[in-house]
Amino acid sequence: MPSVRRSGIIAVTAWVVSVLVFSLAYWNAWLYRPDSFVLNKEFNLTPYQQLLSRLWSESSGAMWAASATSSPAIAIELDQFSASVDKIDREATALQRQLRELETEQRELELAAKAIYEEHSTKLWSNVEKYKIEAVKAEVAAAERAKLAAEGLAQASQQTPSPVASIAAANANVGLARAQYALAVRQAEVGEYVLGHLREFADPEATAQFDATEAKLAAIRHKQLELMDALGKVRGQAFSLLDDWHAKRTARLEWIDFVYFSAGVSTTTTFGDIVPNSRFIRVIVLVQLVFSILLVGYLISLLGSPRSPP
Repeated sequence: MPSVRRSGIIAVTAWVVSVLVFSLAYWNAWLYRPDSFVLNKEFNLTPYQQLLSRLWSESSGAMWAASATSSPAIAIELDQFSASVDKIDREATALQRQLRELETEQRELELAAKAIYEEHSTKLWSNVEKYKIEAVKAEVAAAERAKLAAEGLAQASQQTPSPVASIAAANANVGLARAQYALAVRQAEVGEYVLGHLREFADPEATAQFDATEAKLAAIRHKQLELMDALGKVRGQAFSLLDDWHAKRTARLEWIDFVYFSAGVSTTTTFGDIVPNSRFIRVIVLVQLVFSILLVGYLISLLGSPRSPP
């Protein structure tokens, strides 16, 4: 008889401990994810987790800049929260659609700008080369004449080896050197002028097209920054809404409520006022239920065991 009583005490203690342990597991799950359980009419609704996934999804959350706004002071119930979620989602969707449209327009303009730039560059350097040729035309002609004269006098001095012919050839070489030096100086002056006045050599029509395209691209970039800022504000509103909802929702239940729920699960007498809302929590409930059934069955077998005669 004492062994039966001892076994019964151990079984009851195990039941109480299991109720407390599982209640702590349920309570922590509730604090970590307020959608783990639903209350009363809130069946199959997970607005907190849905908005959290939207915030960090690759298509939307990654584009939202960090920003913050103050949360409303009034209490947010489920219908109000869902309506706020829908409003934020509509705002974010509209802003992202505008961003996608701007990105498409930007890509088209960048392709057009590339073609215009190539045409602009081709005409620019063509004009530069024409200017260089025209600007040094006199010096090139003088250098050519000096070269021809030097070559002619050099041949004459070779055919008629006399001091006069040699002196004339030497003077012609000096003149050639001076002409080449003057050409080099002029080329340097022309190059310096080109660097300082490069825009003057551009084609007016190509320059106007290029400037207009750059202005459109600048306007698009400015609009993109405005939309990104607006998305950042939407994200701030969403996080404020999440914080407010998390605080108000988790405050509805305390640990003692989950002790009550755990005891109900262990005795199969739950009333449906607190309902598991995730597969993971349902697995935990199933484990507790099976464990409790086995434990209660064991207790019943102890109570039904024959007593020893006095």
